[in-house]
Amino acid sequence: MKKILAGIILAGLLNLSVCDAATVQSTGVGSTRRNAIHNAMRSAIEKELGTHISAKTLVQNKQTITDEIAADSEGFISKYEVISIRTEDGLFIADIKADVNADVINTRIMSKLQKKAIIENNADSPRVAAIAYDNRGEQYPEVENEILSAMKRQGFTRTVDLTQIKKVVTKRMISAADDAKLRKTLANDFHTDLLVAVEIKKSGSGHVNLSSRLIAVNTGKIIYAGNSFGEAGMFTANAEAGALKMAARRAGFEISNAALNSAAKVERHITLLITEQTFSKIGGTLTSGMKTIKSVSNSVNDVFVRRMSGSAEFDVNFDGTATDFAHDLEHAGFKILEITSDFIKI
Repeated sequence: MKKILAGIILAGLLNLSVCDAATVQSTGVGSTRRNAIHNAMRSAIEKELGTHISAKTLVQNKQTITDEIAADSEGFISKYEVISIRTEDGLFIADIKADVNADVINTRIMSKLQKKAIIENNADSPRVAAIAYDNRGEQYPEVENEILSAMKRQGFTRTVDLTQIKKVVTKRMISAADDAKLRKTLANDFHTDLLVAVEIKKSGSGHVNLSSRLIAVNTGKIIYAGNSFGEAGMFTANAEAGALKMAARRAGFEISNAALNSAAKVERHITLLITEQTFSKIGGTLTSGMKTIKSVSNSVNDVFVRRMSGSAEFDVNFDGTATDFAHDLEHAGFKILEITSDFIKI
């Protein structure tokens, strides 16, 4: 049965209602008059959030919501009136009446929670690493941070630090999809599910090109491959840094969108590795193997052979996550030996 995420996830997480701005009274405390008013505005937003989002969602997504409010409190308020300002023990206390825009709450915060929910429920919250380097193997933390920030904005909150990886390995990252040994190191030693590998090329005249790949570490699947360019309007001492930042932002936008689109797909492509012993028990042939896999669950759409050599490896198109498929396999009597966000070994 197909899963309709747009309805299931949002119905469970959010109580959406579209309405005009709501007038809310609130109080804020701060070290300055402005800080007190600003904190009162945040309090007003949080009060109005409580009428739109369940208490459970508020608790589970507190950091996501807090980050969004902190980024632009005034963006949620169409107007406000300061009722009173007083001081106590050296602190300012502000009472305000604010018109909180519920529509903005719905489109800004709730859409962010939607993305987070999709990734958690449909992609098993993959761990993301980013590494950016030039032809000498030198890393560029500023580019890596830009890309990881873009991924976090799209709901990928679990990140991995690759700063300790050896420079000799760095140059192999762009080809990680075809480098099984490197992918195994990333998966086992650094606990990485998704790798963003960025190769940086500079022209020396304020032009920068980033060649990027988003790779599923456990399977080698390339989710995104593309180039992003940056250039400075005029060549100065800081031109190259500006061009690099521009290219990194473009890369982050494109990569994070590709990652979210991939996570939002109902059908997942899961690699199923069947050990030699288990494969023998189910018949030891292509026909018996494919027939057995299809019989495990009604959510299995297609099965394709990747390789056979005693053990067998299959690509399984499945409506659900690897965790969902693993539960079905266990129910069918198979022992799960290993599982990641897109790989299962039985």
